[in-house]
Amino acid sequence: MTSMAPSLLRRHLRRVSSLVKASQRRQRATLVTMEDLKPTSTVMNHDLANVGKIKSYEEIPTPRGYPLLGTLPEMLAAGGTQHYHKYVTRRHRELGSIYKEYLGGTEMIFVSDPGAIRQVFAAEGPHPQHFIPEAWLLYNKDRQVTRGLFFMEGEEWKANRSVLSRRLLRPAAITPHHRAFSRVADSLLHRWLSRFPATPIPELERELYRWAIESLGVMVFGERLGFLQSDEEKPLDSGNMEVFIDAIHGIFKETSAMGTLPPALAKFLRFPVWTRFTKSVDTALKSGRQLVEAGLVVSLARHYAGQPSVTLLDHLLRDDRLDHNTIVCLITDLFLAAADTMSHTTIWSLYLLGRHPEEAQRARQEVMNATDGSGAVEPEHLAKMPYLKAVVKEALRLYPVAPFQTRALYRDTMLLGHHIPAGKMVIMSVYTTGRDPAHFSHPDQFCPERWVRNAAEHTSTPTSCPAATSKLCSHAIFPFGLGVRSCVGRRVAEIQLHLLLAKLLARTDLTVLNEVDMVMRMVGVTSQPVQLRLNPFHTAALTSQ
Repeated sequence: MTSMAPSLLRRHLRRVSSLVKASQRRQRATLVTMEDLKPTSTVMNHDLANVGKIKSYEEIPTPRGYPLLGTLPEMLAAGGTQHYHKYVTRRHRELGSIYKEYLGGTEMIFVSDPGAIRQVFAAEGPHPQHFIPEAWLLYNKDRQVTRGLFFMEGEEWKANRSVLSRRLLRPAAITPHHRAFSRVADSLLHRWLSRFPATPIPELERELYRWAIESLGVMVFGERLGFLQSDEEKPLDSGNMEVFIDAIHGIFKETSAMGTLPPALAKFLRFPVWTRFTKSVDTALKSGRQLVEAGLVVSLARHYAGQPSVTLLDHLLRDDRLDHNTIVCLITDLFLAAADTMSHTTIWSLYLLGRHPEEAQRARQEVMNATDGSGAVEPEHLAKMPYLKAVVKEALRLYPVAPFQTRALYRDTMLLGHHIPAGKMVIMSVYTTGRDPAHFSHPDQFCPERWVRNAAEHTSTPTSCPAATSKLCSHAIFPFGLGVRSCVGRRVAEIQLHLLLAKLLARTDLTVLNEVDMVMRMVGVTSQPVQLRLNPFHTAALTSQ
């Protein structure tokens, strides 16, 4: 039976190939450019005509598909998993704010209406469930490993989420670490200006992986890990650091590569992609756990020496009384998530600032005003930087690192006039919603002013953004999710990112030399490496501008 599998697979692949070509021909007949994929308020809101009329689940608009394959050929013809966010936007444009489709035998429900999305989060129940990639679940089962918060369910999730929320979301718990975050940002800036003066930063993504891990590390361990390898630090073995970074990157890359290939099939047939994926996870978990276990040894030593709880590990071990293995699982997965999501959120913010010099100058002026012209940014200055925070919010609207969010309905729910049974997994189209002209004026334009009340009061530089004074649907973006299972690291990520951007703006002129698009690699990443160049200048030159 096993020997027949490759030949059967080849026949199925040939069949898929012919269907993809047919789909491409149909798409060329109906689509001119990707600009046509932009949603329009008329189409996106056509279901308003049926308000008050209850429809069944079966009546949800559904595109035609092929037996077994569903709409897989159509999706592949539209660019595959890399352009899935644009494919879904086109489907919403065709079918409305709610639709369902069958992709490779899997039924999926998509919603893009902000009100319906809030209803989904409201119906998530006391123990929200979200989509977990099949490859990750297969790996955990095959290796018989216990993982962190993302994989937990039920009371186990609730108990551990409560602990991490106290330690990562409450300002009083984060504030003591602000200075350490600031010093890490200073180290990255020093590294870049000393190594890459006025030249594009090579491997920007990798550089920001280092920064994200180092930033989280000072909160977890209370000391520097050496991922930025500045002269005053005692770095870890550089080879191990690079292996750890490569492994984290590999997890997301290889998972995305299995986007149209059933992971169970890849595992059964021992495809190279499955081998690369498991090797990446093996390495990342091993490196991460060694890091955390070494930190626990130090934390225990401090405890026996009678020293107070200072680090995140101290609090989890002593005050929250979590067991050793639970701490290792929680913190290891926290590092894996932070490295990828933080680095790409930062890249998109830098990309937009580097491509929009006027907006960058407004943000810079705000930084200088907040620091009384010194440019010496400290955490307490961030409260005076609403425009800088708006830059990040606008970057997350245009290029959400999580273009889709998911929740299983805890109870029967009415969504846009359709009765949705409990247990159904709903996919919320974050990318589509953020670029819907029904909710955002000039949706494809970078305009941080749209998020700032009385923007003129924060900067004397006039704005040319036509959306600055337009009506804003502020609840139409939710980059960190909503509800009790929203991103637990949100506050830590925001303070780290705001500090880094403010320091960069105060000391350098940011220029991005190339134009990129967003593609999917589990998260929203750039289609090619961003060529960011930093041109340093003196504070005196800034104050005269």
